[in-house]
Amino acid sequence: MAYSPTTWNTNDVITKDKLNKMEQGIVSASKLSGTDIDTDKDWNGKNITNVGALDTLTGNVGARTEFVDIPGDVVRKTINPGISLYDGAAAVDIATFVVPANYSTVSASSNARIVVSAGGSEGRYMWGVSITILRNGTSIGTGNVNYQTMSGSAIDTTGGFKAGDTLTVRGEYTRGGDPASANPIPILQVSLRSARSKSVPALRVFTEAGTW
Repeated sequence: MAYSPTTWNTNDVITKDKLNKMEQGIVSASKLSGTDIDTDKDWNGKNITNVGALDTLTGNVGARTEFVDIPGDVVRKTINPGISLYDGAAAVDIATFVVPANYSTVSASSNARIVVSAGGSEGRYMWGVSITILRNGTSIGTGNVNYQTMSGSAIDTTGGFKAGDTLTVRGEYTRGGDPASANPIPILQVSLRSARSKSVPALRVFTEAGTW
């Protein structure tokens, strides 16, 4: 219980009851249970240890209120585009992802891994698909699918994104001068993957359920 001070008037007599109340106030002030929390507290980088249950049903635990991702292998969403790319044709948008609203609203706060698989020509060494990952039209990652990586070429974003951004996966195919390479080639799958950031300890309690 918070301490309630005595109001002293001129010529008031000091009594044992008033002295006892003063002593009770000192005891209350030395205990957190007797403290009125009436302002924000800057902990100045100090740790709060050995905490029991944390009840913040009406509060804000900071980073726990938003997802922050880094490139990883937890599948968030998979798209089967059903799109084929032709040698010499212009680049084509093969998949689009919209970053969910429960991700961090801080610019470039998250990154992810885009895995692209294609049905190219096995044994042909010249062909390749140039992949560009765009955030609202700006490149934030590039990679290549070829005979070695056709079953799953991973491209990590490095420019970052935030809630509400649109991520576009764009591909451009070339046979590389080898007429025996397939033309066109299908893009079989585009998978967006990530892992929860561990840079803020509170984020460790997030479930890994996909929200894309």
